[in-house]
Amino acid sequence: MKRIAFIEVRGLLCGGLTDVAPGANVVVKDGKVVDFSAEAGSAGVIMGIKERHARQACHWAAVAQYDEAASRPVTDAFFELVTNISPIVEPVSETQVFADLTGLLDEKATLAAFAGALVPAMAFRVWIGIASSKLLAKAAVAGAQGGYTPGPLCRVTGFPGAEVVEVLRGAEAEYLAPLPPERLWRLDEATVSALESLGVTAIGQLARLPQSQLNRRFGPGGRLILDLARGIDPVPVRPLYPRRELEERVAFDAGTADSTVIAAALAQMATRLGHRLGRNLEGCRRLLLEVRAGPTAFHAARGFARPESSVSALRVALEVLIARLPITEPVTSLKVVAGDVQSAINVQPDLFHESVEDSHERAEARDRLGHTLEALKRKFSDRVITFGKDDEVPRRERMLALWDPFRSRRSAQCPESSIAPYPSNSTPTLPPGPFATAPSTR
Repeated sequence: MKRIAFIEVRGLLCGGLTDVAPGANVVVKDGKVVDFSAEAGSAGVIMGIKERHARQACHWAAVAQYDEAASRPVTDAFFELVTNISPIVEPVSETQVFADLTGLLDEKATLAAFAGALVPAMAFRVWIGIASSKLLAKAAVAGAQGGYTPGPLCRVTGFPGAEVVEVLRGAEAEYLAPLPPERLWRLDEATVSALESLGVTAIGQLARLPQSQLNRRFGPGGRLILDLARGIDPVPVRPLYPRRELEERVAFDAGTADSTVIAAALAQMATRLGHRLGRNLEGCRRLLLEVRAGPTAFHAARGFARPESSVSALRVALEVLIARLPITEPVTSLKVVAGDVQSAINVQPDLFHESVEDSHERAEARDRLGHTLEALKRKFSDRVITFGKDDEVPRRERMLALWDPFRSRRSAQCPESSIAPYPSNSTPTLPPGPFATAPSTR
C-alpha cells in the first residue's frame, strides 16, 4: 500500500536569507510571497499574495527578495532532512516536497524526530499530509491549513510546531467530496473554470457526473478528471533529489583582476558545460556562479524556462551574472554549477548520439552518412530509401507548423544544416517543418 507524504514548511527562507533582526519578515519571488515569519503570518500575510498586499497586511515587515544562490544551502538542508525519512524525494518548491514513505518503519517516531529537527531550528511551522497518492497528500495539507480535518475521514497527530494529517484508506473520495474543484491541483485553471461553468461547485458533484458527459466536454482527459475526483492519482513520487548537477572550476594561483582573463575562463567553462550537456541530449534549468575574491565568496544564479545546453546562452548568462557581483579584489577561483539537469526538450538526436562541433568533423560525418545512404539506395528501391530533402512536406504538417512553436524552433537549433526548410514546390513563407533538422546527405 502506497504511503505518500507532502511536506510544507513556513519560515525556512526567512531564517536563512534575510539579514534583519528576528521579527516580521517576508520573502518575495517574482512579486509574490514564497515564505514569511510567524509574526508576519499573524498579521495576515499568506502564501502566494502579491508583494504590495503583503506590505499592506504587515507594513512593518522586512521584505527580502528571493536569492536562489544564497537559498541553496537552506533548501538543501531541508531536503537532506527529508532524505532521512525517504530515499524518494521530489521537491516541488523551496518550501514544499513530496516523499514516498512506503515501507517506513515506526513512522510516528520517525516523523516526530523529523519535525523536531525542523522546528524551531529551521522553520516555525510544519505540515505533513499522508495519503495513498500525491493528490490526497497535498489536499490534506491544504485542508489542515484551512481548518478542514474531518475526524471520521482523517487522523491528525500533533507535534510541537508540526501537524500530521493522514487521509484514511478508503475515505479518499469522501474526504474530497465537499472541497471545491480547485483542490484538484493537478487540473489547470482553464479546466477548473470549465467545470465551474458546468455548475460544479464541489468535487463530490464532479465524481457523480457521467463519464460520457465529461468525455464530450474534455475529450480523453475526461477519464483523468473523473479519477482525480474519486481520489485516484497513479502518478508516483519522482526521485528528483539529490539534483543532477554538472560542475566546472577554474583556479588562479596568484589571483587576477584582469576582466579579459576572467571572461575567457567563463567562456571556457560554458563551452565545457555545453558540450557535456549536449553529448547526453540534456540541458540545465539553473546556472549558479561562485566567485572567490580574497576571503569572500560571491554567489549569483539564474534560471531557464526550459532545459538549456547552448554554449552561447550559457556564456551570456555567466557574463551577466558576474557583472552583477560587487567584486573589488583579485579573483582566485571560479565555479559554475549547471543545476537541475534534465532531458532537453525538442532536441533532434544526432545519429551518433554526440554533438560534432568542428566543421571539418561534421563534414566528414555527413560524407560518411551520404555514402551509406547511396549504398542503401543502390541495394534497395527508391521507394524504400529516400532523402528527406527530396520528400514533399505533407499539407497537414505545413498547417501544423503555422501554430506549433516547437516545429519552427527545430530549425533554429540546427542553423548549420544545409537543407532548405521546405522543398521548392512548397510555400516558402511558412515556418520550417519537421524535416528541417534531417542531416544533410550530400
